Amino acid sequence: MKKWIYIVMVAGFVISGCSKGTIAPAENPETVDATNENAKSPEANAQKDDSKAAKPDIEAKLNENIKANKAAEAKQNLKAIGYGAIAFFESEHMRDDESTMYTKEYPKSEAVQIGPRVDDTTIDAKYTPKEADFTQVWKRLYFHASTPLYYTYYYISDGKTFKAKAAASITKACDSVFIIEGDANGVLSDVKDVSDSGNCDSLALP
Repeated sequence: MKKWIYIVMVAGFVISGCSKGTIAPAENPETVDATNENAKSPEANAQKDDSKAAKPDIEAKLNENIKANKAAEAKQNLKAIGYGAIAFFESEHMRDDESTMYTKEYPKSEAVQIGPRVDDTTIDAKYTPKEADFTQVWKRLYFHASTPLYYTYYYISDGKTFKAKAAASITKACDSVFIIEGDANGVLSDVKDVSDSGNCDSLALP
């Protein structure tokens, strides 16, 4: 009997102590998250910063890939214009007044173009050429296109040398420009990337 009285007294004491004790307040999840975030190692925070910095780099690389893919059009067509100019240069032709024959000259022309003015209104836009675009000089260059074009094409020649250019706004205004040239000896240059020049409209001989 004494043993049961002792057990009851102890149990009562424990229950009484618990009722008088203080229960710790629940932690605020937002506070815990902020604490855990601040407690992260410097390496973890550095990785997070690097991830944020990497986003512009990824976008820049994506834009470069887009430009590179579409530049294939410009390179192919400029080579076609260049080969046409050389073919004309090496062939014999009748003067317009039919007075004499001539050779070793490129098709003479002031600056001409196929396509619209290149600016911020033509970003990633295509132009479908019309038959009226292909004037006599383009015919003498044996150049023709029937599919939509990303690039506007330019040509100028004094007969002794020539220059042709392809320009476009691919990811921003006037961000893709290429040229090809022919010298007085009938030597054709490689297609050159001159996008850094930012010159999309004017075309002049050296």
